[in-house]
Amino acid sequence: MRFPRFLLAALTALSLSAQATTPAPALALQNVPVVLQGYNDCGPASIAMVLGYYGLAVNVKSISQATKPSPNSYMSVAAINGYVSRYGLRTVQITGSQIGLVKNLITLGVPTIVLQYYREVGKVPHFRVVRGYDDRVGRLYLADPLIGYAYVSYQDFDQLWNTQGRVAVAVYPPNLHARVMQALGVRAADHA
Repeated sequence: MRFPRFLLAALTALSLSAQATTPAPALALQNVPVVLQGYNDCGPASIAMVLGYYGLAVNVKSISQATKPSPNSYMSVAAINGYVSRYGLRTVQITGSQIGLVKNLITLGVPTIVLQYYREVGKVPHFRVVRGYDDRVGRLYLADPLIGYAYVSYQDFDQLWNTQGRVAVAVYPPNLHARVMQALGVRAADHA
C-alpha cells in the first residue's frame, strides 16, 4: 500500500514526536535496605541505609551516638560527611537541589539522602533516602526510616523538600567522584 507523501510525512513526524516524549523506564537501586529509626534517628537510620547499600552493616545506635549531640537531639546535615568518610565514602551536599539532579545521581547508582518535611510542610523535618524514580508516573521511590519502602509524586516530593534549602547529600565511593560532579553539572576544572 502506498501512502501519499503528505500522509507519510505526517506519520513520520508523529512517530518522532512520540519517541521524543516517551519517558525513560523506571530505575531503582535494588540493594538499599530499610533501616527503621528510633526517636529522632531518621538521619542516622538514613546513613545506615546508604552504608547498607554499599555492603556495610552499621548499627543505627552507634551512628546516632557519633552524629548527634545528645540522644534526643536532631542530626545535622554536616554530620553525614563526617560519618561516612570513616568508611572511605565521599559526599557532596547540594543546597537548592532539584529532582533532576537526584535522578542523575540515581542513574549513576548513587543513593541520595534528602532532608524534607515528613508529611506536612512546616512540621517534622525528616531525613530519607531517594532510591529510584519513574518518569512515566512521575514518582520518586524512597527508603524511609519511618515507613519503609515508599513512593511519592514529584509534586509532593518538591513541596515537602522546602525545608532548610532543599538539601540533598549524595554518598558515593571515591572512584565515582568525577562522574558525580558531571551528573551535577560541575565542570572538571571546578572540582578536584
